[in-house]
Amino acid sequence: MMLSTERNIIQRASVVFTLFLLLTLLLGNRPAQAQQEHSVYHVKGVQVRVALPLKNRNSSPRSVGVWRGKRLALQRMLHRMITRQEKINQRTYLRQLSQHVDKLAQTLTVKSERWQPDGTAMELVLDVTFNRQEVRKLLDSQGVQYSEVAFPAVLLITQERDNELIVPIDRALLQALKARGAEAGLRIYTPLGDVVDMVNLNPKKIRAGDPWLFRWAAQRYGTEKIWMVKGQVNEQSSSDPFEPSLFRSQGELINASIGNRAKRRIGQTVHVEADREDAVRCHSQRIAKQLLAQLQEQWIVEHATGAAMRHTVQLAVNHNLDLARYGALIESLRSQSGVAELRVTHIHTYGSTIELDYQGEDQQLQSQLVHLGWNVHQQDGIWQIKPLSFPAPLDNPLFNGTRQHPSASPNGNATHG
Repeated sequence: MMLSTERNIIQRASVVFTLFLLLTLLLGNRPAQAQQEHSVYHVKGVQVRVALPLKNRNSSPRSVGVWRGKRLALQRMLHRMITRQEKINQRTYLRQLSQHVDKLAQTLTVKSERWQPDGTAMELVLDVTFNRQEVRKLLDSQGVQYSEVAFPAVLLITQERDNELIVPIDRALLQALKARGAEAGLRIYTPLGDVVDMVNLNPKKIRAGDPWLFRWAAQRYGTEKIWMVKGQVNEQSSSDPFEPSLFRSQGELINASIGNRAKRRIGQTVHVEADREDAVRCHSQRIAKQLLAQLQEQWIVEHATGAAMRHTVQLAVNHNLDLARYGALIESLRSQSGVAELRVTHIHTYGSTIELDYQGEDQQLQSQLVHLGWNVHQQDGIWQIKPLSFPAPLDNPLFNGTRQHPSASPNGNATHG
């Protein structure tokens, strides 16, 4: 009888450890490519056009395109990391970084290569991943303030939820923000548009930062923020019927996140256009560019730090076999403001050791861990983490439903950029 009981205990412990190991491998040690996918160091969809014939006959069009693509990717990466004022302060040094682009580029993938039928040009689309350690070394050596924290995923909707009341400029702004956001490295999703979305995406609750709604959005779409957009176009007709009209356009974006009152952003443009259709198309692009610049700049300002603020935090996690809470902890740490990278370096039956590349105040991270339901104390420079007495939240997106990542579709729903 005693032998049977011991065998059952061993079997149960074996099953729990196997589940914990699988969970850790799934959440903690994702493949390098997956970890880079949403990193500021991974620049996707760089488009390059090389006019032919080349002045230098000894160079190949492809090598010229790749070289230009790497330089453009470097500019985009730095744009995501450094504030406008810091770029002005460090402009001479930042221009010189292009001389090191071959050293900084870690991997390069040619996604497409297309030649014009008449032989006048070649077009490339590239994905470039930069070497994080090399970039940090060069920026830190000059004392550049920068952020490594990727912009959080966004669910993008129109402020008007009734399809019959959505005007063309609203839809144009939606598409322009997605397209320009993709170029800037943002993960922007649009909803599936089914009954579930219609019931849950309540503009008043979004503006109020309703926690339940944002946890629902995180569960369904994997997003942390919700943007609501609305636009208007006003025409000032010319006295001359043969002259084009002057159009004044405005776009409003409501930037909302969990637990916070939404903030309003405005973009405006005035320009002469041939007709209203042209005004909607052109003005939506200009306004989208303005809005994204405002939002990205604010994000970088909030997260940019110097080398002294960037450090590694080591967590010794004892989950006490509460795998649901452990899974929620890993997911929360990945999206935690200031966490640039997470690595699980060691696992055992009752826990694991986690390393965080963190930029910010330790007190802020500790407060967040307590808020998530973990007791924290430091011993020999290592943070000892174990669950508080109350159970894991029931609204945890990871274990309380299936997350639905949108995918591309011809009608524009459920896509991301």
